[in-house]
Amino acid sequence: MLLESLAVIGMLLAGYLIYVERRLFTSKRYKPLCDISKTVSCSKAILSPYGHLIGRLGGPNVDYWASNAFFGFLYYILVFVLAIANSSILLPLSLLAVIASAYLFYVSHYKMKNYCVICMGAYVVNIGIFIVSLP
Repeated sequence: MLLESLAVIGMLLAGYLIYVERRLFTSKRYKPLCDISKTVSCSKAILSPYGHLIGRLGGPNVDYWASNAFFGFLYYILVFVLAIANSSILLPLSLLAVIASAYLFYVSHYKMKNYCVICMGAYVVNIGIFIVSLP
């Protein structure tokens, strides 16, 4: 039940980031609640090139659906389903998510000098999923 709960929390976090991204693309005046200061801003993370890592492989003109948040949302749905099925693939999959989280934290901290509180929450959820998945 703990894995399913973590997956739902992850879906909520990723869903909020998808919502923020869509609002940022459709309204110039929108200021998300997670934009706390100049260095604590989810919109800076979302709108940066690092906010669309997978989409960047396809070219510079990326639709909002190719965001990290979108793929994170799909990941959390998969975790939820695999947790219910008690699948052994959950451990290596969650390890990949922890590695991706570590990379994105590195980019956020060292390259962008910006902190996205929602993203950090997702990183914690990913670490939690990995720990709970350990045998």
